[in-house]
Amino acid sequence: MSYCSIYTAGVDGVMAEHTEYGNAWRGAAFIWQSLIRKYTEPEILLGSPIWDSLGKANDLFTPDLLRKMNHQERLVTYVTSDGAIVNRRDFDEVANALEAFAEWNVGRSHLPEWAADIRALGDDVQWIGWYHTSVACNPWRNFDDEADEYRPYVITEPVEDSFHFDLVREVSKKEQEL
Repeated sequence: MSYCSIYTAGVDGVMAEHTEYGNAWRGAAFIWQSLIRKYTEPEILLGSPIWDSLGKANDLFTPDLLRKMNHQERLVTYVTSDGAIVNRRDFDEVANALEAFAEWNVGRSHLPEWAADIRALGDDVQWIGWYHTSVACNPWRNFDDEADEYRPYVITEPVEDSFHFDLVREVSKKEQEL
């Protein structure tokens, strides 16, 4: 069965697997399916296998659909992006969003576990990222052709905040001003 993982990095920037969670369908796929059900036409989903509706997951990242989401939904959508990195100062905000999303959406998911594990991280952890499904390439491991082996991804410059995380904040801020 597939799995998903949370990866962490300390000040050295080396991403390493922190926790593995069985059944990847309870992670990003749960988030995407919940948002697709909420924000797309219901008739699109009727009688469709889950993998057909998950083909619409890219639609979740369009500006129009992001504007319809609340702040917590935007944050959980962000963390499902390949290569999304969350800075330590944002750990609590992301953990709160994961818990809220899990409360609003019925079903078994890893979101409460993710939130608890984020809150339990030591002060030495500076960044987190997700490997959402073991059936896809791991964004936190790079293949070294010369050494013929995988090496961990290293954050080479301090990540103050990711571009996408800034966008989520900007959309939410403008929404509050209206």
